[in-house]
Amino acid sequence: MKKIIIGFFLLFVSINVFAHGPSPQKVEKSIKINASPDKVWAIIKDFGNFQKWQPLVTDSKVEKKGEDTLRTLTLKSGGKVVERLKGVDEEAMKLKYEILEGAVPVADYNSFIVVAKGSGPNESSVTW
Repeated sequence: MKKIIIGFFLLFVSINVFAHGPSPQKVEKSIKINASPDKVWAIIKDFGNFQKWQPLVTDSKVEKKGEDTLRTLTLKSGGKVVERLKGVDEEAMKLKYEILEGAVPVADYNSFIVVAKGSGPNESSVTW
């Protein structure tokens, strides 16, 4: 009887493991920038000017669709990516967005960028 119970338990666990699909991945990178957080935040929060600081993007077009703010990025490779702004927190200097579709190999991509005071004067820390 004990072997049967263990067998059912192992079968149940193995089915649940495969039922959930791939595990979500989390990547977090930070960089120090020699500029005040206010100046860095002014650039980051400008959702329509991503190409000004992201070298892989040549153009950015923003449009409103109902309550959503969408941006279409044109990549140097010629591909396009459509993203939706999920939120801007001025006080926390945090911008959240997600990729809806496009020429990047990701699914369910949700991201945020946070600007904070750096360790030195006139220095910022940006975490993406």
